[in-house]
Amino acid sequence: MSPTTARKATAKSRRRAATATTSRHPTAASLAAADTLVRSLADAATVNLEAREATGIPMAPRSALRIRDLIGDIEKMELATGLEIPIFSLRRFNAAAFVDRVAMRLSASGLGFAIQVNRNGRLVAKAASGWARTPADGELKWSSDTRLHLASSSKFFNAVALVKLLEDRSISVHRRVRDFLPSHWKIGPKAQNLTFHHLLTHQAGNWKEEHANYDGLKRAIATEAQPITDHPYHNINYALFSILIPILSGRMRRNYAPPFYPGSVGEAFRDIAWSAETRRHFTDYVNANVFQPAGVILTSLKSNAQLSRILPFSQIPQYANVALAYPYPPTKATTRGADISRDENRHAGAVGWHLSCNEILAVLDHVRRRNNIISRPTLDRMLTNGYGIRLRHVNRYGALAGHGGSWAGDARGQKAWVGYIGNSHEVAVLSNNEIAKDNHPTLPQLQDVIVQAYDASVS
Repeated sequence: MSPTTARKATAKSRRRAATATTSRHPTAASLAAADTLVRSLADAATVNLEAREATGIPMAPRSALRIRDLIGDIEKMELATGLEIPIFSLRRFNAAAFVDRVAMRLSASGLGFAIQVNRNGRLVAKAASGWARTPADGELKWSSDTRLHLASSSKFFNAVALVKLLEDRSISVHRRVRDFLPSHWKIGPKAQNLTFHHLLTHQAGNWKEEHANYDGLKRAIATEAQPITDHPYHNINYALFSILIPILSGRMRRNYAPPFYPGSVGEAFRDIAWSAETRRHFTDYVNANVFQPAGVILTSLKSNAQLSRILPFSQIPQYANVALAYPYPPTKATTRGADISRDENRHAGAVGWHLSCNEILAVLDHVRRRNNIISRPTLDRMLTNGYGIRLRHVNRYGALAGHGGSWAGDARGQKAWVGYIGNSHEVAVLSNNEIAKDNHPTLPQLQDVIVQAYDASVS
């Protein structure tokens, strides 16, 4: 083959590859396969609708799973072919309209924020407004790359870490946690039957202990833990992950003793060492097994905002693009912010992770469909059981499932919401203003805004 012919063949091959990648016109075989899938889905739905009309009995679980699997197959085909395959008009979710609605509500309140929605791991809509840091604090506008403290939204990622670890070690979520707590802890009589499932679902007790740090956890297990049937939300349930994960993963032994154990301070010194070591190993495990597989690096339970204007950290996006917290009413250019989440290691497990919208969505994508963190069936079980989520709102499109977070201090605040929409969308919302309802009853609550925008964006 002559050089000219070779160049023409190479160019033709590249054009063919580009066409295969970007074309919105799949092959006849793909269309035939799509036709078969959609008709199968329609048949399954029709049978169940007719049965429900005749008997009044809701859809059988097996049939519901069949429909869900068919929808998943269709979405895989959409990814592979580039074709949008409309299944039902009821399945149309307008991501751009959703983002516009959320942005309009938050903008009207003068709040700084970033919002992003991805579909099947790809950006479909985003918005950002206001200052992540005012000119008085170095001036940084909000974007999808701006990091903020997630507060309790951190619980979803920590639930993923714990569930993954239990599955990897073939340990049931109904196993009692007493076998994985420090051997020097007193396990109270009410805590003897406490399981991982109880912690993951906030059914571990009506905790009165206010502090979700090491000392508080130790006291709570000794005196307060008691499996219950309702779900009284409390940070202690997830803060215990910071103790359990290091032991479950083998990074710490239950009978770990500090290398330097002076008798003069005895137990107090041992607890200080345990507190530091468990948090270090917890952070390392979640980074290695949840964040890094999704390409998210330099993640910690510290804001690192104090490093944002110091070389060389000011040149590293994970340190430079960090939002501070501001008060409400809306901030002015001269308003100084506060680093209210400077170091949340003491509350590891319950709160603490600092991420951007892009980073959040990368992890949600990998958790859902990349199979390098947990499998899709495992995620489905998490969402069904309420592991790591506080909201599950269902409309005609599907479920909105996720976890919000709020952190306040010095009359300033941080708000976050992360989660899944239907079978193919992920959403992240971050805001750095104090918008607690108790202080400002006329302001929108972030979760309410998200639910209302979701319902209004489905047709």
